[in-house]
Order: sequence, then C-alpha cells, then structure tokens
Amino acid sequence: TAIKGLQQGVPQVKNPLRLQMRLGQLYAGSGKLQQAEQVFQRVIETNPRHAEAYLMMGTTKERLGDKGGSLDYYRSTVKLDRRNVMALNNLAYLLTENFGEAKEALDYAMQAYRLQPGDPRIMDTLAFVLLKNGKGKESVSLLEKAHQMLPDVATVTLHLAMAKKQLGDKDAARTLLQQIIAEGQGDDVAQAKKLLKSL
Repeated sequence: TAIKGLQQGVPQVKNPLRLQMRLGQLYAGSGKLQQAEQVFQRVIETNPRHAEAYLMMGTTKERLGDKGGSLDYYRSTVKLDRRNVMALNNLAYLLTENFGEAKEALDYAMQAYRLQPGDPRIMDTLAFVLLKNGKGKESVSLLEKAHQMLPDVATVTLHLAMAKKQLGDKDAARTLLQQIIAEGQGDDVAQAKKLLKSL
C-alpha cells in the first residue's frame, strides 16, 4: 500500500519533508488520526516554519475533537502564512461556532473571502460570521449564492435558514429546514429540528 511504501521511504531520505506530509495526509484520509498527528508533529519539530504542517495539524486536532488545540494550530498557520485561505476560513468558523468570538472571526473570514471570493464554502463561512455579528442582510445575499452552488450541502442550507429567520422570513426558513430534515443526516438534522421548533 501507499502508506507502507512511505513508511519505508521516509527514514531513507535525507530531507523527508515531502514524504512525511504525504504520509500524514494518507493517515488522515484513511481515518488514522493519531498516526497523522504524530507525523505532523515530527514535521513541525524539524520544520517549525512549515505552515502547511500546522494547518494539517489543526484539521487533525479538529477531527479528534480538540477544538482548543485546533484553534492554536490555525492561528500559527496564519502567522506563518497570511494568505492561507483554508486556515483563515477554518479559524473564522471555529472561533464563531465553538468559541463565540464572532467579532474577532470577521477579520479572518473577510481575508479568506478576499483571497477566494468565488468559493461557496468561503462565502458560507463569511455569511455565518456576518450572521452571528447581527448582519443578516449581507449574510443572506452571500448564502443564497452559496446555496445555489451547493444545494445539497445541509450546513449551507441551515445557515441560510438561520439568516432568513433573523430577517423575519419564517416561511422561507421553515421550507429550508424541512428540506434538511427530509434529506440530511447527523448534526445538521438535529440543529434543523431545534430551529424549526423555535419558529
């Protein structure tokens, strides 16, 4: 397998950085998160200015449920690389969703959006942060665009429903929430049911 080949190759190479990063990504992709964490940790120890390793460590920590650790690694990534869109985007979302820091998050979300304005996931994050800052109107126009591009992504639909509710359009919010409950799964459905009750 590719993992086995990389495990054997890493010790034989003078500068194994590229192979280590690939190995860590393969571990993460196959759900072996602890192994991925160990590999990225080694990369950071030997290459303390390698922004991508901090980003991968952040996403791995987030998947392991360590939101605080994840936040630290995203911050480190952004310090090393102010144009790292994924780190900016993930940092903004995490600050808003898990730490209630929507004001601080707005700057990161705006930076990510300026760098990649056509990406619907970046639009969704910025809109979610705007919404949490009480800016429903700006949020809705971005979310409608993101929803058109990603009609089957329940999280985007949920955020659009939240924005519609904030603007007082309960009928539109109800329709969107019913769509999530009919088609979605997991956490988005639970949140949709909760929001539907509040309408």
